[in-house]
Amino acid sequence: MYKHFHTGLNFRFENRKQYATGQNREEGDAFDPRSILVVTPSIRYDSRDSFIRPHQGILANFILDVSKGIQNSMDDFFKYRFDLRFYKAVHERVILAWTGRIGHIDPFQTDSNIPDDQLFFLGGTNSIRGFDENMLYYDAQDSPLGGRSAIITSLEARIDIGFHFELTTFFDTGKIQNIKNSNHFDGFRSSIGCGLRYITPIGPIGFLYGYKLNPETGEDASRIHFSIGYTF
Repeated sequence: MYKHFHTGLNFRFENRKQYATGQNREEGDAFDPRSILVVTPSIRYDSRDSFIRPHQGILANFILDVSKGIQNSMDDFFKYRFDLRFYKAVHERVILAWTGRIGHIDPFQTDSNIPDDQLFFLGGTNSIRGFDENMLYYDAQDSPLGGRSAIITSLEARIDIGFHFELTTFFDTGKIQNIKNSNHFDGFRSSIGCGLRYITPIGPIGFLYGYKLNPETGEDASRIHFSIGYTF
């Protein structure tokens, strides 16, 4: 059992600079260059039968970023991320895959203002398909809205149709909470869809079509994504 567990400890130094968008253009200090030291302990459990195309097994990751700003306190926070994935072959040609992900940012001081480029965003090929990248929520200027907390879950059926092709159907749903400077609705947004992938020796490539459930007024109802590798 213990052979499936792996631990890690990483250190990194970042230089960041963000630019004004519709949701942050009034925050002058946030646009100054920032230097950040980040310490990241992690623990991982991996019992998958394949790294490239798993049929069975579980993958679980817990990652903690301890972030400390050098010049200011905007980047002083703990960022928690937990990712759980489950794979089950229900037939020799059918694999069910499920994932659930949770993220939360906890500032050292409760009144700290977390910069936008540190927040969680959802929408796009690797989160909730059918939405543009990072555009699960957006403001009146069509700028993406991020928050301190995020949750997402996806269920996918992968069907081998032969000749190295795979048909997939999926359901994605997720939400962002604690959206900064916004009273925007922060409930769950969901999509369904299908896709076709070609399985190469180094992983799948393909196209996915996502359709939003209950799109908002003026919002495109669907989107096509090009993907390299699996979403999860």
